[in-house]
Amino acid sequence: MALNLLDHIGDWNPQLFRELKGRLQSRNLLLTLGGSLLGQTLTLLYYWNEVSNDSYRYCLRLGVDGQQMACNGEGVANLERLINWSFWWQDIFFFISLVGLFVLSIGGIYLLVSDLDWEHRRGTLNFIRLSPQSASKVLVGKLLGVPILLYLTAILAVPLHLWAGFSAGIPIGQILGFYAVLIGCCAFFYSAALLWGLTSTWLGGFQAWLSAGLLGMLFLLLCGDSGFASQNQVLNYGFALLCPAALFPHFNQVFSVNHTSSLPPGFENLSHWQFFYAPLGSSFLGTACFMLLSYGLWTYWCWQGLERCFHHPGAPVLSKGQSYGLVACFNLFLLGFAVQDYTLNDRYAYDIQHTSNTLGLIATWVLKNYQQIFLLNLVLFLGLALALSPQRQSIIDWARYRREQGETGKTSLWQDLVWGEKSPAVLTIGLGTLIMGLILAPWILLGTNAAFPKASALLSLGLNTLVWLVYGTIAQLLLLLRSPKRSMWATINLSLLLVLPSMVLAILSMEPEFSPQWWLLTGFHWIALEHGVLSGFVFSLLAQCSALVLLNLKLIRQINHLGASATQTLLADRKALVAGR
Repeated sequence: MALNLLDHIGDWNPQLFRELKGRLQSRNLLLTLGGSLLGQTLTLLYYWNEVSNDSYRYCLRLGVDGQQMACNGEGVANLERLINWSFWWQDIFFFISLVGLFVLSIGGIYLLVSDLDWEHRRGTLNFIRLSPQSASKVLVGKLLGVPILLYLTAILAVPLHLWAGFSAGIPIGQILGFYAVLIGCCAFFYSAALLWGLTSTWLGGFQAWLSAGLLGMLFLLLCGDSGFASQNQVLNYGFALLCPAALFPHFNQVFSVNHTSSLPPGFENLSHWQFFYAPLGSSFLGTACFMLLSYGLWTYWCWQGLERCFHHPGAPVLSKGQSYGLVACFNLFLLGFAVQDYTLNDRYAYDIQHTSNTLGLIATWVLKNYQQIFLLNLVLFLGLALALSPQRQSIIDWARYRREQGETGKTSLWQDLVWGEKSPAVLTIGLGTLIMGLILAPWILLGTNAAFPKASALLSLGLNTLVWLVYGTIAQLLLLLRSPKRSMWATINLSLLLVLPSMVLAILSMEPEFSPQWWLLTGFHWIALEHGVLSGFVFSLLAQCSALVLLNLKLIRQINHLGASATQTLLADRKALVAGR
């Protein structure tokens, strides 16, 4: 029967059959079974030890104030009537949920990225690309087959997890909703891992550890008691949607308020979630549905890149038209979390006495969160600068045939720069910043709070445009190098250009409050937004404009040189051939 099942799988998806055949060996299955059962046994023994050692955490509490303890440590015989077993099972449920989340997400990402790197180093990845299978079928086979042992480990833990949830009084609908969100989380992160693995082969095997480590740090930051949840509304709300542990506060609502929850500290106060005033955090169903929609949206964008770069590894990850849609979705997503009715929560109370209309209130909170919006957009546009900029050979081909295309009237130069995939991406970066500005500028103009001047915020949007255009031009220049590792050099140099000036200013104790004019020249210029003066903004604008003009003149000369050099080489070869005859 197992052979027939594998035959059917092979007919449906040969790549999945290949992955399953290589991993579902008897030794691997026994280790998976033993590891899962051992982990569950150790979990039960640990929490049973907590009860046996007279831990007051699970004692039944008497009285309205909840201060009297009924646990007195008189022996195991009293445990049945003195221990709050529902609360005990609750902790087991949360622990298994967290361990499963970390193992499935971080472990799956590591396995997928390392598998793609192994295929690339062996040369079999190009062989798979040449197969008649579609990119989606091959990648789905990878996504389902590579982490198959992790899937089996999680499936073996489901009975204990369900039993813990039922014993703790958690409704079956919420448990199944958590499973759906966990599956959506894995689908998104696994898709992102496949995209990262296909585009980061220049890291030479380090990309698997890097991706798994970054995701682990993100989850620890969200789950840990770091103040992240209370100090960074946009960052926390946006990233918390990527972590299924955000559903835990809704599980805890079924327990007595007299018990201290074992929730991750970072999610204890997320019941005030709003998205354009929609109360996401008020119900389990609303939070779970929005998380699934978020996973679906970002998984869709990952697969747009996967479909493009699987069969054409040298092509940009996204087309220019797709990049405009991505920028719009990303900024609308951030804007939805930036506008909050903080009057519902005293910890986020803010002076809105001068705000007399709803749009003005929205704009006031957008201005409060502008630094986080600009920071996330900085990461996005740096990624787009590297993902959209064509490689050296594509630019050479474009430069050689640009004049011929112009003479035949197929496309104009501007159309090619806006939509063409082989043309430089500098103008595309500029249009992306324009889209961001069109989304954010109306809310900034409607802001009424004097603590965040609208003129400064609008000038900061202009500085963002110039800074990202400069970075995009530098990225394109670096990708024209002859070095085979030009992608690596472009990433390293852009990262240094972004971080190094700010580090130097910090080392020299030139804080934004006292030296805003210098911070306005860095990639983190919005830090000095509240402290800058008009002369500093003008100086920064002139400096950035000058750098942008000089870099683009150099880029134009470099492109013309590459195109002319290729043409002259062909003509020289032809003349030599004629002379030889």
